[in-house]
Amino acid sequence: MKDCLVSFSSKGRENYNKGLLRLIDTAAQHWKGDVLVYSPDHELSEYRGVKIHKGWPEPVSISSFKHEEMPYQFKIALIQQARELGYERIVWLDSSMVIKKDIAPLFSKTGIGVFHNLGHPLYKYISDDAVRLLGISDIKLQKIEQIWGGALFFDFTKQNTCDVFDAMMWHSTDGSFREGTSVREGFVAHRHDQAVMSVLVREKCDMYPYGKIKCPPHDTNSEYGDDVYLVCRSV
Repeated sequence: MKDCLVSFSSKGRENYNKGLLRLIDTAAQHWKGDVLVYSPDHELSEYRGVKIHKGWPEPVSISSFKHEEMPYQFKIALIQQARELGYERIVWLDSSMVIKKDIAPLFSKTGIGVFHNLGHPLYKYISDDAVRLLGISDIKLQKIEQIWGGALFFDFTKQNTCDVFDAMMWHSTDGSFREGTSVREGFVAHRHDQAVMSVLVREKCDMYPYGKIKCPPHDTNSEYGDDVYLVCRSV
């Protein structure tokens, strides 16, 4: 298998460029595949033998939007770019993630591995526009669990993965990722790529339980288990 870990960083609400270096540090310990990262404003061009590409991902088969044009669409563009480079298994990790042990077992039999975003049901975090574009009914929406968008595992040797991700690419450009609101009772905020993918992967993925991922301050005492692969940390 040709495996690749992909990530992106910039100076936003936090200095995610700092987090990217920490991610690369932990990948050096626990990841055997390649690493492909982009940052439009990182002060380094290379770290620990990993090239930090400047600018924005530019895959051939999909338009690439800046964050202000289509929030978080760069994630889909970068995953697709890695796919076009010939990588068969691709993991997306936010630059705030820290790898605690070998993550290769999280590539699943279905071809798609995601984490359960416990306590955050999707109906509270998806806009009315996205629901319309995805063609999902209110009844089905109420039953869909939300996933974490910060750690995604794709095995493109599986047809299921290719089908789901091709749909994800389509919806990454049709406006589903754009900021939006809802008149739905309990609505909090739209979660862009995370919300859209939660709809697309339902019943087509392995959803790992909370406890295999840890995201303080929600879990500080391992109450959901201590078989932790990834930790989300602030920078």
